[in-house]
Amino acid sequence: MPAYVAAAVLLAAAYLRIAARYDLPTAIFSAVPGGILTMVSLGERTGGRVDTIMLSQSLRVVLAVVLLPLALVDAAAAAPGLLGSFTVPDWLMVLTAAPAAALFGRRLNFPAAEVLAPMFTVAAFCNFGWLSGEAPALLFLAAFWVIGTALGAQFPVLSLRDLRALLLHGLAVFAALLRKSGEGIHLVNPA
Repeated sequence: MPAYVAAAVLLAAAYLRIAARYDLPTAIFSAVPGGILTMVSLGERTGGRVDTIMLSQSLRVVLAVVLLPLALVDAAAAAPGLLGSFTVPDWLMVLTAAPAAALFGRRLNFPAAEVLAPMFTVAAFCNFGWLSGEAPALLFLAAFWVIGTALGAQFPVLSLRDLRALLLHGLAVFAALLRKSGEGIHLVNPA
């Protein structure tokens, strides 16, 4: 599977380098699937265009969030309800532990402590069986809204021409990565 990820990244980076005329660091870090902030940071350190990398990565996330659920219709049946099924003790545990975990994570210089430390703490609570219900979808929507707003506030102002080019190349890279990931899945699970 890692060979397919590498092939997909090389294909996407080559496309962005040739068709979109991105410089090499910008093409590579715009193509690599991964954490937006990590790719932006690495791209900046190697001389890439931070705005282009951030927008390319964000566009791929938006496309995945908008388009993939349409392809995975039965995933909606397994999703938690809007209000979830947390009990009052579950809520008290989460609302007490999450802020404490964020503070503790920040003290330990944990990367993205405000997001990751509470997430890992609640995941541990679930794995230990201390939480009895499902987290509400409303909570996920609120978290995504906060993260998206924080990222969106850092976006540069783009001309319509630049935005159109970014969308065109972003869709091409998204399609290439989706196709390559599908090829990899069929190799692992030929059914």
